[in-house]
Amino acid sequence: MSRPNLSLRIREAAAKRPLSIPYELAFHVRQRQERALPSALIIGGQKCGTSSLYQYLCQHPQVAGVVERPDAHTGRWIGKEVHYLNQRGANKRPASWYRAHFDYPEAGIINLEATPDYLTSAEAPMRALELIPQAKFILVLRNPVDRAFSAYQHMLREDVVQESFTAHIERRLSDQNQAVSTGWDLLKKGRYAEGLERWFAHFPRSQFHIIDFQDLTDSTDASVANAVTFLGLPPATINTQGSRNVGGYSERPAPDVAAKLREYFEPHNRRLESLLGFSMGW
Repeated sequence: MSRPNLSLRIREAAAKRPLSIPYELAFHVRQRQERALPSALIIGGQKCGTSSLYQYLCQHPQVAGVVERPDAHTGRWIGKEVHYLNQRGANKRPASWYRAHFDYPEAGIINLEATPDYLTSAEAPMRALELIPQAKFILVLRNPVDRAFSAYQHMLREDVVQESFTAHIERRLSDQNQAVSTGWDLLKKGRYAEGLERWFAHFPRSQFHIIDFQDLTDSTDASVANAVTFLGLPPATINTQGSRNVGGYSERPAPDVAAKLREYFEPHNRRLESLLGFSMGW
């Protein structure tokens, strides 16, 4: 980037987010340094406890998470999710931009990123193969009906949707080919097998670790310890009290809508079990 363009970006940022300028300047410098790429990624699924798992694993002394920085457009602090591997077309950034989100290479240290949208991205597996072919991938999978309702509640909080859950699902089930302009497609995000098949086509099964959301919730310490072992790290003291990015809600989906969703996801769940070789119990 030329100096005039950088200067313009800094001036524009100054008008909106003066406190973020030092971080934007530092990030620009980081892109010119030989930083390490991640060697482990949590790639899914959305609303499946990935924020909690990421925070737990980052407590390990040999795990380094994403270096936080303010988003260039919103000013929000970005930590866990980088969304590099699923960038498309003109939005693609160079590898130096990805590296800038992590620390310098250090023996015995694993850089960890967590972007749940990687699971359903068509681009992410191929880009990962090109850039980090030896990386290890962790997934947390949740009953897709529960996942859909949790995602809907998040959409409500973010003012992404105004219609009721029943109306939204009825509309989506009646026209599954309609375009979804946000990253919150309640049907697609629960078809886990589709995404996993793309990843398994590029990487051996041994590079993946699958966690059941219910196990992460009910047996948190054991689930985190198993993930640590998968990463090839020694045991460590990790505080698993409290979950991250949890959205509370008192209602439940109407029984008839939940039944329709179970029927919709049934073949996809069986396809997932065939792919994994074990039952998820859904």
